[in-house]
Amino acid sequence: MVSPDSKSSAVKNRRCSPATIIITACLISLIAGFTHDRYFRDLKIGIFSLLSVSTLRPTSQQVSPPLGIQAWKPGSSVCLNTCSKARNGVCEDGRMNVTSYEVRLVHCDLGTDCDDCGPWTPSGPVSWSTSAAATTDKEALNTGPIALLKSLDIEVRVRRTRSTGPQFDFAFTDPAKDYDVSYHMQNTGGVELSITKIFYKIFEQKCRLPATDDSPGVPSALFVDVGGNFGWFSMLAAAMGCR
Repeated sequence: MVSPDSKSSAVKNRRCSPATIIITACLISLIAGFTHDRYFRDLKIGIFSLLSVSTLRPTSQQVSPPLGIQAWKPGSSVCLNTCSKARNGVCEDGRMNVTSYEVRLVHCDLGTDCDDCGPWTPSGPVSWSTSAAATTDKEALNTGPIALLKSLDIEVRVRRTRSTGPQFDFAFTDPAKDYDVSYHMQNTGGVELSITKIFYKIFEQKCRLPATDDSPGVPSALFVDVGGNFGWFSMLAAAMGCR
């Protein structure tokens, strides 16, 4: 006669571990995908390939570009006074004292504090540049990133970098709430300075600035910041001429 404890032990031994279940499920999925590909070869190209190809297949339905992209022309400027702090005698879109290392609070999107800061010429279309023609609602006009962050009570600061390579303005937030990127930008004017020196050497060899009267243009390398979560190395690459 088999004791209850022996039966319980045998049942436990027959149970699959979580790892075994996961591996089995993966194998079943792979086999199913393979047989699906083989069986329906004349009709389809396999479930996984079908999904990837469908994202590349051109659609017959043409989607119109957003209003800002339609209306934007190279060289056109943005000059609005839709910021809540516009016309107060102080430039508050982050462009004041651009040669200074002083930390500046940003309250307005670029070009929305025009009387105090002057027009802003973007390098591409921006969502808030044409909204003035579409509405007279002052709140609706504030569609830029600074307006969005301020609506969420997120502080935006900007300062000129002091790290290796060309200098540029870099935005960050309250260092008391971000003790990493914002803390270092506030106090040192740079982020990950040791790694930045390495990237600077790479960019120096690969990136090329556009042609000028003194220098012929050379095609720039394409830099992809995979997993870039705060844009530091992307900004450095762009400042050095990379695409």
